[in-house]
Amino acid sequence: PTIKTLKDGKVHEAVTETPRFDKIVNFRVVSSPVKDKGGNIIAAIEVVEEVTGSVRAAARLDKFNKCFLNFGPNPIININLLTTLCGELLGATCALYNRIEGGIICSIGQWQAPKDYLTGDKAEGHICFDVVNQAKNEILIVRNLMESKYAKSDPNVARYKLRTYMGKAVNTKRGFVGSLCAAYQDDVDPTEDDKKLMGIIASAIAIEEERRLIGESLREKERQQEA
Repeated sequence: PTIKTLKDGKVHEAVTETPRFDKIVNFRVVSSPVKDKGGNIIAAIEVVEEVTGSVRAAARLDKFNKCFLNFGPNPIININLLTTLCGELLGATCALYNRIEGGIICSIGQWQAPKDYLTGDKAEGHICFDVVNQAKNEILIVRNLMESKYAKSDPNVARYKLRTYMGKAVNTKRGFVGSLCAAYQDDVDPTEDDKKLMGIIASAIAIEEERRLIGESLREKERQQEA
C-alpha cells in the first residue's frame, strides 16, 4: 500500500501474509501520505497491526458456511463433510469420525485416511474407543503418542507414525456413540480455539447421527406396516 500512497496521495490498506518459522502471520497495513506545504507527497506513514487471529477466524467461518450449504438429506454424506471440515480447519494429517458398533470401531467419516487404512477393526485398544467409553464431553489430547500406551494398543499409531491425537466424543440423546478425531504426524499443541472448533463440529455430527437414527426407525416402522 505504501507504493500506491506515494503515487496517488491516498490512504491505502492491505492484509499481508508473512512466513514466521512454521506458521503464517497476517498483518493489516494502513499507509497514509505525508505532504509538504505545497501539497506534494514527500513520504508515507505505515501503521502495522497483527491480525492473524481475526483473519483465521474469518477463514474458518467461511469454510463453516460453505460446508453447511452443501448439506443434503443423507446424514452419512453430511458427516463426511463435517469430518473433512475438521481435518482442514485443524491442519491435521487425517481426520476421522469413528462409530462404535458391537465392539467394532467403524470409520464412518474420513478425510485423508491412508489407502491401506482399515475402516473396521476391533475397537478395544484404539484411542477413539477410550474417548467414547469415558463418556465425557472434554477434548482428549494425547501428545508423544509413540511413547504412550497407545503405541502398543492402537495399531494405527505405529503404522502411520502418529505423534499427536485430538478427539471428542459425539454425544447424542441415546448416549455417546462415536468419536471425532484429528491425528497428526507432527507434535501439535492445539489452541483453545481449536478445541472449541472440534466441539462445534462434534455437536453437528451428533445432530446428523440423531437424524440417521430417526430415519432408520421410520423405515423400520414402514417395513413392519407393509409386512
